[in-house]
Amino acid sequence: MPWAPIDAAFKSNNDPMVGVDRQKEFRGLFRTVANPMPAPMGLGPERR
Repeated sequence: MPWAPIDAAFKSNNDPMVGVDRQKEFRGLFRTVANPMPAPMGLGPERR
């Protein structure tokens, strides 16, 4: 089964309540919060 059409359909499905511009803002906020947070909760280096 070709997954490309299914993948494209999910990628084009935006939340109509939030909109594309808002999603970009939320993505930036997520990076601000998650990047410095240590793994496994965040994306930063693991705590020693």
